[in-house]
Amino acid sequence: MTHRLLVALVLVLGSAGRAWIDYDDVVVRKDPVFGKDFRSLALRLSTAAADFEQDSGQEVLIELRQSGTAAVLPADEAERQSGLLVVLTDQKGGLMMVSQDLLEAVEGDLLQPGKAPPAGAAVLCRVSFDALKFSRFEAFENGLPKVAPDAAPVASHALVPQIYVLRAILYSAPAGRRPDLALASEAWPILLRPKPGARMAADEREAKMRRWLAKMGEGAYGGIGVSSQLAALGDVAVDPLIAMADRDEPGKEAVRESRIWAIVTLCNTGSPRAEAYIRRRLADPVDFGDLAFLAWHSQALRSPEVTALLVRLAEDAACDRAMPWEATRGAETRHHGRGMLEYAFRHLASVGASITDPTAAALVALNQEKLLSFGLLAWRPASPERALETLQPLWVRGPVHNNLKKAVLACLAQAAGGAGFPAYDREGDILAQWLAASLWLRQAGRLDDASLTAALRWLVLDVPREAEAFQADLVAALARCAGDAFPVQAPPVRLPRDWVATWRWALAGAGLPPAAAIRYCTTQMRTRDELPDEVRLGLLLELRRLIGAEFPLPAGEVDLETAWPTCGQWLVDQGYFSKKDN
Repeated sequence: MTHRLLVALVLVLGSAGRAWIDYDDVVVRKDPVFGKDFRSLALRLSTAAADFEQDSGQEVLIELRQSGTAAVLPADEAERQSGLLVVLTDQKGGLMMVSQDLLEAVEGDLLQPGKAPPAGAAVLCRVSFDALKFSRFEAFENGLPKVAPDAAPVASHALVPQIYVLRAILYSAPAGRRPDLALASEAWPILLRPKPGARMAADEREAKMRRWLAKMGEGAYGGIGVSSQLAALGDVAVDPLIAMADRDEPGKEAVRESRIWAIVTLCNTGSPRAEAYIRRRLADPVDFGDLAFLAWHSQALRSPEVTALLVRLAEDAACDRAMPWEATRGAETRHHGRGMLEYAFRHLASVGASITDPTAAALVALNQEKLLSFGLLAWRPASPERALETLQPLWVRGPVHNNLKKAVLACLAQAAGGAGFPAYDREGDILAQWLAASLWLRQAGRLDDASLTAALRWLVLDVPREAEAFQADLVAALARCAGDAFPVQAPPVRLPRDWVATWRWALAGAGLPPAAAIRYCTTQMRTRDELPDEVRLGLLLELRRLIGAEFPLPAGEVDLETAWPTCGQWLVDQGYFSKKDN
């Protein structure tokens, strides 16, 4: 499977509900509360359970509270438009649907025109969730959901099982105008689960399974709507799903997408036969693009055997050992193992499993920062010494992305905190924490002055222009370890002069490609703020060193008021500001 298809399917999964991405989705029922008062009236919606199955008879309760003497509906109600609606959205609000009008289901005489309901809370309406029919809308008219005339209502049992948010709305409006009375309940989240096959009659189960399999066979957008329902059928759906997962028709995208959805669905059936199939396909996939989905979604099986298999496969892939499929596919297919690593690590982190120490060491040697970051999330080192020994090379090897810095510090703080390694604050300044960790490693004898200097040289090039307090701390640390070649020797640190000298020293010794060094300088120039003269002069001098004689900065004394705009325009004309990689 191509990377583009992988991204597309992940986007589909994410937009349609997170049930297949976050396997720990849960909604905990809380005590329902009334929405905001409007003319002494308030509305409340709740269900007895927050987590329930389709077609389970779950009741939706809508209550009205009166804390004054206001009537809900005015006396001239015959000339007005009123309604009681349930609005349903997904977690992110991308899907918006509204129910049929429920005014006819209102109990008693609480909504008599011109008559105030009694004080206190009273049941306004009870309706089965199964009886609700929802129509999709994307816009509002006069403050109310605007449903297209041709929008077909969707029965609640046909909704994709996932987390939804319910709200009740009671309104009254003059004909053709915005409501002058509008009550809204607080949001009420629910987790709608699919109806299990055990609750279906045999003919119902067979008919639905055939219909859902046909829909899944249409590809990605067919699978998203029926995967959870098919999975809820359990073992009875395994054979046709395996047949779909085994289809291999190159060039037919719908076949590839339906195969992926079959994999996803098999992982969620809970069937031992499905687990056996997934284990076999991890070792010999129909298509190597399936590996990422097999690795990620197999967590739904909650199988120690599958997780242990992934731990072994991850070590083999990271250590460049032979993969199981090479016996039939050839050694040239070995690289596909590394292609699945990110999703294997996500699986392991999600279920609380750990990669092995050799896997972590191999990831450090691979020098792929994103992959290492995911690997560290799923690593519990055997000992503090092993953690420090494995990750210490990152300090002297070269630049470390801030996201990897966070993963490294979090890992070491957990594994070696008892040995004195500094605590990690995920909300704190990552650069300051990296400096503190570097100094701790030096104090612990794990870095010498030369190694510490190399680590801090790279850190200099990560520091934002405006972070003056940290700049002073970093210059002072370098002055203690970098030796006579460092341009700042005596305290106190003076900014911005000493910082300019420091980053110029760092650029000169970092060995960066010229384009990267030039980009560092032009990034510092990208500001609407007036830069101090010492900063502007330092940038121009460094750019002349990097670009050479063609850079239009004259030798000798520099008139910044002339040179700054002249050189800046030259950089623009030469394209140095046009692309991020220039």
